[in-house]
Amino acid sequence: MSEKIFAAKNWQRLIQPERQQRMNPLTFLELCGADEREIWADVGCGPGYFTLPLADRVKKVFATDISTDMLDICRNRAREENLVNIEFIQSNSKEIGIPSETVNRILLVNVFHEFSAVAEVLKELGRILKPAGRIYIIDWRYGEMESGPPLNHRVRKEQVARDLESAGFSFAGAYDLYEQNYVLKFAKAG
Repeated sequence: MSEKIFAAKNWQRLIQPERQQRMNPLTFLELCGADEREIWADVGCGPGYFTLPLADRVKKVFATDISTDMLDICRNRAREENLVNIEFIQSNSKEIGIPSETVNRILLVNVFHEFSAVAEVLKELGRILKPAGRIYIIDWRYGEMESGPPLNHRVRKEQVARDLESAGFSFAGAYDLYEQNYVLKFAKAG
């Protein structure tokens, strides 16, 4: 990862009601059909905007972040909602800390653009993903907008697809769920 990381002190911006209108996590969870048999990893979980509603639907969520502050915020919010099926893991720019072939699906929301060592991160994601697992990447569309990172920090969805395909994943779909964000799905080659 790099200097483009979202500051933990601004975490409340990530859970504002306006964001629910722009990017409702339940819309995504309905699309992907998350269910109680699955184990997910929310990589770069932040304050748990997707983690908490995901934990309501699945067997287990590994909530990972490089920020101890963000993990503490997510942990406290989960505790307030009595969610006990979340395991919090501090990761770093090269290792996620989840055992190999453990998760059915991986979610990355607005973090792909923060990676400085993309190939290493994707290798690590492939390691933790079960055979036939899926990766969902939700990130900022490439274009000038009032919210989100500056244009020079954004990654075009075509580049994301090239990066994942170079890492051995196959493109499995693109969804137009959110006005400001693209949603891409990739499958682990098996």
